[in-house]
Amino acid sequence: MSESNYDTAQRVKARSPWSRLWSRLASDLEPTSTHRLYECLVAHARFPLYYRDLGVADTPEGRFEILALHVGLAIRRLCDIDKDGQAEGQALFDLMMADIDMNLRELGVGDLSVGKQVKRLAQQFYARLAVINEAFDGDRIEVLAPMIEANVLVGGKPDPRSAKTLVAIIQELEQAFNRQSPDNLKAGIVTLPDEQTLSGLSEHAEDTEHEN
Repeated sequence: MSESNYDTAQRVKARSPWSRLWSRLASDLEPTSTHRLYECLVAHARFPLYYRDLGVADTPEGRFEILALHVGLAIRRLCDIDKDGQAEGQALFDLMMADIDMNLRELGVGDLSVGKQVKRLAQQFYARLAVINEAFDGDRIEVLAPMIEANVLVGGKPDPRSAKTLVAIIQELEQAFNRQSPDNLKAGIVTLPDEQTLSGLSEHAEDTEHEN
């Protein structure tokens, strides 16, 4: 059994409720490559910027949407590397869904409903990934904003500046994943833009809005 697929279910049991958005693994567990990458993506998806400044709902559903974007971009890059990268991408998706399953149960969702919820979220994830692939593979960045407005910035009329900023963030993250060493990424080692850098994209979007 590969390191990235080792004992996923047991490790997921160490996690805190989903409403806290997947806190760090227990310190007595040595993370696998998949867990290292997943923890990095979770940490970035928790940036207050998304919820405080850009209007993403600070709820499990809203946080899932931001995490799904990060995980989708990571899987997209991993699958472009080689067969080992594809396996790592599948392991990353499996870990995310196992994590969601466990946290739903900890939140008190009944056994009969958990499977339906996990299936629904998996479908949402693949729908977001399909749009991301269309945006970058088909050079159609314009498809990102409608997806963000319809699914990520829900509740009331979305601020177009927030949608524009999130599009810029997705582009920035996609470029960051492409800059990673393939071997490092498969080993769960990744360097992504910090919150200050992403905040700068938000300020740039506001400046562009004012110019228009």
